[in-house]
Amino acid sequence: MPNTKTALIIGASRGLGLGLVHRLSEQGWQVTATVRDLHKAGGPQTIPEVQVEVLDINEPSSLNVFTEKLKGQVFDLLFINAGVSGPKHQSAAQATVDELGQLFMTNAIAPIRLAERMIQQIRPDTGVLAFMSSVLGSVMCPEGNDMALYKASKAALNSMTNSFVTQLA
Repeated sequence: MPNTKTALIIGASRGLGLGLVHRLSEQGWQVTATVRDLHKAGGPQTIPEVQVEVLDINEPSSLNVFTEKLKGQVFDLLFINAGVSGPKHQSAAQATVDELGQLFMTNAIAPIRLAERMIQQIRPDTGVLAFMSSVLGSVMCPEGNDMALYKASKAALNSMTNSFVTQLA
């Protein structure tokens, strides 16, 4: 199995992350997928050939356990998809410190923190590191006025990604 491609999909319990896990598995990739809760039905744990790991990217202790468990593994693809939409109201005036903290930690800070710890495990020369952003993360995008806080968190991810990538050798 030395020619088998390997993927680590962060945030695969539903939506795009789960879809990517299905697609890569169908194409013969060896996939490791993360979820915050193993007991939620319908996630990647329903796909027999997928290795499922628990990870809450916001929690340092969870991140420590996760990175230690995967130490030494090499991935052709690290796709960081985890994210949240934030509070329903999406109002800066109404947002609490806790709401903003969770939104920006999950969508902007934690993905970069994880990438910093995993970058050495991406296959040299051919491996891919990808972050799931959104067109709404562009400051030039006039759409999504009802998603102001989410938009700001994705713009922050884009900025953090830019800074992270420019610091790589």
